[in-house]
Amino acid sequence: MKECLLVGLGGACGSMLRYLLGLLPVYGLFPVMTFVINVAAAVIMGFLTAWLELKAGSAMGLSLLLRTGFCGGFSTLSALSLEVVNLGQTHHMVLGFVYAVFSLALCLAGILLGEFLAAVLLK
Repeated sequence: MKECLLVGLGGACGSMLRYLLGLLPVYGLFPVMTFVINVAAAVIMGFLTAWLELKAGSAMGLSLLLRTGFCGGFSTLSALSLEVVNLGQTHHMVLGFVYAVFSLALCLAGILLGEFLAAVLLK
């Protein structure tokens, strides 16, 4: 039960932050905020993964709160998927494809960047 509460608390915080950032006025066809949020979540996830391994050992509670809960609630694959489909349905298929590819590539790079930052900053 404690584990569920940790995930729920972290997820609620991550979801609320994602919602608030989504309220920022960004205009244009490209879904900038979802893109930024997902890449930021990947960097945070990479950093937390390395930090938990380097400093906290097997701190399962922190991992559930921050990685599973917060990052899971903050990032949004479902929104990304919907936006890609919507771009395709509105005859912006190339932009949808570019968005999908760049999202995946930069999120993977974000994980690596977060791990690198943790290794450098937490020595």
